[in-house]
Amino acid sequence: MIQRTFKEPNYKCRISELDGTKERDTVLFANDPNDARKRLEVRNFKVLSDPVPYDFAEWKTRAKAKADAAADAIKKKENYDFGKNAIWGELKDYLFDLFDLKCAYCENTMLAADWGAVEHYRPKNPVKGDSEHPNHPGYHWLAYEAENYLPTCNKCNGPKSNYFPLAAGSPRAYAAAEVANEKPLLLNPYKDDPRKHLTFQASETDEHFGPWAKGLTDQGKETRKLLQLNRGDLLTDRQHKQKSAVADFIVYWKLGLSPNPVIEQLENGALPFSWASLVAINAVMQVLPK
Repeated sequence: MIQRTFKEPNYKCRISELDGTKERDTVLFANDPNDARKRLEVRNFKVLSDPVPYDFAEWKTRAKAKADAAADAIKKKENYDFGKNAIWGELKDYLFDLFDLKCAYCENTMLAADWGAVEHYRPKNPVKGDSEHPNHPGYHWLAYEAENYLPTCNKCNGPKSNYFPLAAGSPRAYAAAEVANEKPLLLNPYKDDPRKHLTFQASETDEHFGPWAKGLTDQGKETRKLLQLNRGDLLTDRQHKQKSAVADFIVYWKLGLSPNPVIEQLENGALPFSWASLVAINAVMQVLPK
């Protein structure tokens, strides 16, 4: 997990797979039309139309109308079908592009084998597992707020579900004005620097660098637990990427390149398991000749 800056999508165009299948419209954030085209081509899409400015304000207008409808239904104690009004799906490509095609939580690259999901950081449906604030209806007013969306793999999205743990004694928001008073225990990649809350070591008891996620704070510990960040397949992939990053770092270090390209890519979150790999590289740097 690595911190990201939320940027509104500002370009749209028509794309398809390279073989011409799955033609669709997509939106993304880019610096200019050429940057938008390049980002899509690097992801191996065929760009079928020139990127043009995207009217995100129009999406937000539709989102507000649906949020108002949800609030009205809930006020009347009627069911509101979020599934039939899931316009956040239109932003799925954009979200994964913003996170360099990785899960915002576990940071694994998985779209080749997993469709992925648009995760609501604060759940839109009734909150699970909170004995201090039972029967919370969910953060329905954030169901159509783009900054509440994260791209995730299904293995993180599943256990996260409608859980949203808070620190002991924290109030839970029942309206937009109360959100700032909450003290979430789940790290938010848009707002929290995971490097302050998580580290990676060889095992639960071995503090040498490795793939095992360890919480350094209450937020880190709860995030690790809730998202099951030490599941077996994830440990295997994380360790493989750590070793690969260390090997590439040493190649550039021997060439005397400064700044080291691997460090730059990891700090930007361009590679899988960026923070875990930086932990590994930082440990190796301590024993390299000066």
